[in-house]
Amino acid sequence: MKSEYNNTEKEYNDTNEEYNIKNACNDVNESYNYIIDNIKELHEEQLIEVYKIIKLNNIKHTINSNGIFIDLKLISNDITIEIINLIKYLKNTKI
Repeated sequence: MKSEYNNTEKEYNDTNEEYNIKNACNDVNESYNYIIDNIKELHEEQLIEVYKIIKLNNIKHTINSNGIFIDLKLISNDITIEIINLIKYLKNTKI
């Protein structure tokens, strides 16, 4: 009887872990979408503040006449959160 319980518990933990991994992926995609959707609304001075985070954290980027480009998949979650918080702050204040 005890081994049956252990198997059920293991199955629950495996399912729970899979659920957490899927949620983490969804959260990352939501973060990327938030940045992409909201950065368009920022003014040049505000975009410079976002660029400072990119530059300070040595994030690989390219610059051309169309703007500055980064691969969001290459930045850490901490920096992603920092960028999101800055965008939220900038949208709610006037610089």
